[in-house]
Amino acid sequence: MSVAESDGVKAHSGVAGLMVISGFLVILGCAEEPVEEEFDHIYLSGTIEVDTTIHPMSIVHINDPVTVPQGVTLTIEENVEVICSTGVIINVMGELYVTGTHDERVVFNSVSDNPWQGISVDVPGKSQLDNVEIRNAVYGIQFYGSENSVSRSTFRENELCGVYADDISSPIDITECVFTDNANGIHLNNGILNISECMFTDNSSYGIVSQDDSRCII
Repeated sequence: MSVAESDGVKAHSGVAGLMVISGFLVILGCAEEPVEEEFDHIYLSGTIEVDTTIHPMSIVHINDPVTVPQGVTLTIEENVEVICSTGVIINVMGELYVTGTHDERVVFNSVSDNPWQGISVDVPGKSQLDNVEIRNAVYGIQFYGSENSVSRSTFRENELCGVYADDISSPIDITECVFTDNANGIHLNNGILNISECMFTDNSSYGIVSQDDSRCII
């Protein structure tokens, strides 16, 4: 894994002065310019070998596939943008925690109009995503296994579907999510999804596809 960061720079400047109007001394207050907050730029690639946390106000660039192996945890905190090159996939066989907030989400997007591959959580991996937006991927996120949940998140403009789940050994909770402008919102094979308070709009094929031995509990 390679990492590069640039320190944020905060600049303050002000002007103070005196003015005499009709014999009265007027003190002009100091006018402070707005602070420009800069994001750290981080580059991820290859296998992440140790537990890693991406802190707020970061832009993560992924130009090659990334793997989170078994025994390693990747945590992405609020107010982070993850920009992926075309075809890039994030493979999770360890643990992935993405913890956005209502006002400061974590956004995964492609660097161009061509889609990235998406996130894949495979056995024995597990994940929790909260206040996340995943857009312009082939599959927003794929689940193969158990111990996964998604809440208060948006899946937008994904080529095949927002969430794909196959061979799920225990139910996955999908709560208060929005699926919009995908081909399919959710595609489920062989498993159980608990879908609660979700919205499906303008998906070109189906909101939910359920096949084989699968159940969607709404």
